[in-house]
Amino acid sequence: MTAIAGFSEGKPLVLLIGDVSFGNLLQYVLESEGFSSLVSDDAAEAVELSRRRQPNVVTLDTNLPRGSFRDVLWQMRKETRQDVPVMLLASNMGEVRGLYSSEYEPTDIVLKPFSPATLVGRIRYLLDARYRSEAEPLLCFAGISVDRNTYRAYLDGDHIPLSPTEFRLLEHLVRHPRRVFSRAKLLEQIWGDQIHVVPRTIDVHMSRLRKALSNHAGKTFIRTVRSVGYSLDSE
Repeated sequence: MTAIAGFSEGKPLVLLIGDVSFGNLLQYVLESEGFSSLVSDDAAEAVELSRRRQPNVVTLDTNLPRGSFRDVLWQMRKETRQDVPVMLLASNMGEVRGLYSSEYEPTDIVLKPFSPATLVGRIRYLLDARYRSEAEPLLCFAGISVDRNTYRAYLDGDHIPLSPTEFRLLEHLVRHPRRVFSRAKLLEQIWGDQIHVVPRTIDVHMSRLRKALSNHAGKTFIRTVRSVGYSLDSE
């Protein structure tokens, strides 16, 4: 079942995947804030809507009535639109265990219960980040190129396979080379102030990013500053 709000040019389109009654409530809130929206409670239909309507942001409830939210996320990342921001609406972090160690991870997670203002704020944050990417699509430093339109990174012309989080970390570091960032600052910059991720998660992603870069170049770009944080360096 799908309820489609009036879509007009210039309004960001949000695809709400989950319970229709709850989706209709969110749809009302979003429309009052200047968004257009679609609602679907079916996994296969939601993937097809994403393919056909090209939403600017997707919210995906882990309690999906018809189908698996993991299948939806996998198909969107693998087959449909890898670059679309996907926000998971979860009851607890246990529901999304393992996603942040895969290439099909969500862009953001909001834990229930949440206020309408929180949801709208997170959507605006994701949109702002994406529009900044489109305004400055290519970032470069010391042979590293980050293409923000295609979500692909290169080192000396060779493609570096990265998960979405690793890509965003590299993007941020390339934008600010040689600057040292604490774990807390990286969490704030990459996930914003509403995401429920422990600081040690940064260590895991930075370790994988360091390995991905060193495997291609044979040298270490990610510098660990003990008791402080991380930086990107060419030396």
